[in-house]
Amino acid sequence: MSVLFFFIGTLALMGVVVTAFVLIVKTFFMQGRVQRFWKILFGLFLASFVICLILSVVLPLNYEVSGVRNDDSNYNEEVSDTKDINDESYNADTSSETTSKETTSKETTSKETTSKGTVDEEMAEKETSDREIGTRKNPYPFNTPVEMSIIRYDNDFNEFTSSLEITILSSERGESAYQKLMKANPFNEAAPKGYEWVLVKMNVAFTETDNENESLYFDKYNFELVSESGDIYSGNAYAVDPEPSLNFEMYVGNEKAGYAAYLVKEGENALLRYNDNDNFFAIE
Repeated sequence: MSVLFFFIGTLALMGVVVTAFVLIVKTFFMQGRVQRFWKILFGLFLASFVICLILSVVLPLNYEVSGVRNDDSNYNEEVSDTKDINDESYNADTSSETTSKETTSKETTSKETTSKGTVDEEMAEKETSDREIGTRKNPYPFNTPVEMSIIRYDNDFNEFTSSLEITILSSERGESAYQKLMKANPFNEAAPKGYEWVLVKMNVAFTETDNENESLYFDKYNFELVSESGDIYSGNAYAVDPEPSLNFEMYVGNEKAGYAAYLVKEGENALLRYNDNDNFFAIE
């Protein structure tokens, strides 16, 4: 386009020069037909000059307008592209934010579910522990037959299983228990200060075993009294138990009952623990 403007400008300049030349010649040298020829030539050059002059003005304006339109079109395209990019970026951000919120919501729900599941499991374990019988929290009830299995070993250290049924038949404590002990043996000692005697009678049945050739030996030392605070009672006082005492040997299919005397703190509740499997029995 710049070449075209240069060409038009050159023609206009030539037209000016030629017109000036013709005017000089006409004024000083031309007459008659020659003068008419030069008039026609002058008119043609003048018309060419005017046309070139008009083109030199109109074409640049048209180019500028076209350039402005092109700039506007390019600007609109750029704005449109930018808007599309922004829309895509916004949609991507919105989608990412939505996905993030959904993920966060799922994680929160998962955590709440996990937390709830953990609490439920702990509660279930606590309920199971509370329901489990034979523990310190839930001992076997008084005067109720209790079946249990114990692991034993023969003379060659071979392991086998035996089943028992134990029942706490009765219990006495304090002065009445001590009077029965004195009747059984006048040399039985009084309980130390702050303690009292508890006299427990129980029945033991030897119901099943994997080795019928092995007998079961049973005495008062298979048991211990445990206080409410978890203390296992012990003391130097010794008492000969009333007859029948809890001290016998038997084979499977037999059962025996006997008395066993233990020390306990005055007024304190206690449980009887079977040492072979740590089962607890209520004695009252």
